[in-house]
Amino acid sequence: MFVMDDNPEFEKETTGNLPGDQGEPFSFRARFVALGAAEQKAFDLTNEEGTADFLRRTLIGWDDIVDAETGLVPFGEAAREWLIDKAYTRGALVKAYFSGIYQSALGN
Repeated sequence: MFVMDDNPEFEKETTGNLPGDQGEPFSFRARFVALGAAEQKAFDLTNEEGTADFLRRTLIGWDDIVDAETGLVPFGEAAREWLIDKAYTRGALVKAYFSGIYQSALGN
């Protein structure tokens, strides 16, 4: 059965590497809301601000993000902005979003 949902939510493993010569890998599960074509088209993903706005709209949660001092980092606006501000996590999030969308479309 297929349920028509304008903005379904999905989770995707998000992976990347920290900057530097060692490029230590990182991973966490991100939760996204899938946008329709018209809404997605409104975001200019060719620049930082458009990409940041896109992630503010689509990134709605996560698991497995910790900090060095307090442990697990709950989802919230300040922590989301921190992730969006860093090029290495911003890129990983965009990649995870589109990978999740297209894997679903291909049935994988």
